[in-house]
Amino acid sequence: MKMYTTKTKFHCGIDLHKSMSYICVMDKEGKIYVHTEIKNNDFQYMKKILSPYWDDLTIACETTYNWYKLSDFCETEPVQFALGHALYMGAIHGGKAKNDKIDSKKITDLLRTNLLPKAYACPRRFRSHRDLLRRRIKLVSIRSGISIYLNLFEDQNNLKHSSAELRRNAKSSLQFMDLQTFLPEDHAMARNYQLNADLLKMFTDQLKQIDKDLVKFTLDSQFKEDLK
Repeated sequence: MKMYTTKTKFHCGIDLHKSMSYICVMDKEGKIYVHTEIKNNDFQYMKKILSPYWDDLTIACETTYNWYKLSDFCETEPVQFALGHALYMGAIHGGKAKNDKIDSKKITDLLRTNLLPKAYACPRRFRSHRDLLRRRIKLVSIRSGISIYLNLFEDQNNLKHSSAELRRNAKSSLQFMDLQTFLPEDHAMARNYQLNADLLKMFTDQLKQIDKDLVKFTLDSQFKEDLK
């Protein structure tokens, strides 16, 4: 794990939440200059408070779900921004006492002492592609679970086994139903089978389309040259 090396005189750790933040500004020696709450995550107001230190300041936060907006703000203003790896930060600074005020100071302490575990702050132009790829991974996992369930369901109920080829390239979920012969009283079994066949087909179609879209988005995007 690499640590972030700060090059500025002042350091600001932010405990970032959905609708508020707590900030702490310190110098290299640990003197506290600002330690306060920022309501409604009003970053313009935060900049006003931090204006005496802004030209020689690094801002840091953990990898919370909403770090994008803080990173974008720092890029726009501009000011140095560091993203800390939340898991490793917890292992380093630990402790039983925990609240927003304490957490913001701990982040600042890690930053000013060059002990902030560095996480990858994905640039804005890459993020949407990365997020779609991450979502694709989740959908692949869900689709795999449905496919496995369908196979086990067939085995459990002594039904004909659908082939892997059918599960990958079925033109319609009705192909699964046409493969089976259900007894008249097996309404629930047939409905369960149809449900999972429909879901499998839907996820398969969506994943195929996502793959096509990702290729197009990547080739058409502003970072095309970066991929060569």
